[in-house]
Amino acid sequence: MKHQVRWMKSTRFSRPKGHFGTALTFSLPFGLLACAAADWLGRPGLGLALLGWGVMTRLALALAVGGEW
Repeated sequence: MKHQVRWMKSTRFSRPKGHFGTALTFSLPFGLLACAAADWLGRPGLGLALLGWGVMTRLALALAVGGEW
């Protein structure tokens, strides 16, 4: 975890626009946020679908990049 925090800090200072863009590549946090928001709005099925979509895209990216789980 320390390594990831240090990496993100150095990215934030060396490439501020790139650091902002990394949030767009993390689908799981957005899926969790969408799940919570949809649940708050009374649409838990939609929230679970969005969370599932985030998990599936993350798994697809991991397989495409690493070739393994």
